[in-house]
Amino acid sequence: MKMNYWCYVTIVVATLSLCIGTAPAQEEVQEVEGPSYAQGSESWQKLDGPFFETCSMCHQRLGERLSEQVAEWRGSVHFSSGVFCDSCHGGNPMSTILTVSMGEEYGFKSDPSPEGVPNFCGPSCHESAYSVNEANIHTEDFPDEEWEPNCVTCHGSHEVQEVNMDLVSLEENTCGPCHSRAFYLRQTEKESLVDSHQLIEDLYAQLEMMPEMPIKNTIRVRIDKAYKDLRGLAHYFNRRQIRAEKAPIDTELGYIKGILDFSESAALRQPAQR
Repeated sequence: MKMNYWCYVTIVVATLSLCIGTAPAQEEVQEVEGPSYAQGSESWQKLDGPFFETCSMCHQRLGERLSEQVAEWRGSVHFSSGVFCDSCHGGNPMSTILTVSMGEEYGFKSDPSPEGVPNFCGPSCHESAYSVNEANIHTEDFPDEEWEPNCVTCHGSHEVQEVNMDLVSLEENTCGPCHSRAFYLRQTEKESLVDSHQLIEDLYAQLEMMPEMPIKNTIRVRIDKAYKDLRGLAHYFNRRQIRAEKAPIDTELGYIKGILDFSESAALRQPAQR
């Protein structure tokens, strides 16, 4: 016999209340359409269906600026990756009571100051980009100014999109508001990064064609690391530094390609089994 839908919802809510043990008894938990909670902060709850999250439910009714933030977040890579309001702002997204959902005891953090943005984004989620940012030319050139570029300047806040080389562009309005072409990362440097990105995509495709063997997972891990390291180079703004940091990545990619090419040729030479 199929369980009644609302009966199922009631059981889920009751179970959450027992597990969390933090929401007051009189608190009303409402159902909101959206994806399941992903692994992350303690207040996220994995559900197979609707998720219980009151931040966006309230904010989308609180005027143009706040409702726009909800719409931007819903179109962002954070939303599609299961990153919700409380992962950045803290608080208790399970509560409809303002003093609880935005309570200090739940670690609620409002908008950070401009100088506080790197600490807001970096150490817990984007550690490698954070460590590079601390030493890059954007930070060095604005040591005593009231304003300095930070993560939000290039990536936005609620509307963060998936990182790719197209972000490094005057035409796409990422670099253009601050830089003229005279100061823009040379096209040859960008093309070099794009070429390496394409090589990585080709290596992933080549790896999928490789027969299952113990070394296959090891190669995948090495490609993953090279991809992560290459993406991090976009936070360097010194051409010599980019070249120096990119050289060992290219060496690693060449080594991996050699292994995959050898594996392919060995498979072609192997006599067909009768």
